Amino acid sequence: MKRSAWLWNTSINSITTLSRPPLNRQHCRDLQVARLASAEIQALMKELSDWHLSPEQNGIEKTLRFDGYAETTAFVNAVVWLAQREDHHPEIHFGYRECRIELSTHQVGGLSLKDFILAAHIDQLLLPDTGDIDDSTQA
Repeated sequence: MKRSAWLWNTSINSITTLSRPPLNRQHCRDLQVARLASAEIQALMKELSDWHLSPEQNGIEKTLRFDGYAETTAFVNAVVWLAQREDHHPEIHFGYRECRIELSTHQVGGLSLKDFILAAHIDQLLLPDTGDIDDSTQA
């Protein structure tokens, strides 16, 4: 699937598709937000893994299951770190072996591109660790 960019177009108050990097290569911080239209939401949902629209259609959510409490809380702490870095904070509910994450942008009363960017970053936390180290950034 070819990735597309989203640019804010103030004259038509919507997001326009052009060429953009994958969601997990974008960042929420300082991103101008606009409420997404239904068609935009449906297109972006295809780029996420196992996220679902909330019953009210104004947010996305994902439930994850883990082997135990330590693994669950480690994941929650990683999500908190991402949320702080991205300056976009989800609702997080967790227990012994389960975590539910809910994303929406309160500023627009629904979904914005920020929700999908953070969801993609959260999905990256769940990828298997290959043990590969990127030496290109080390001195």
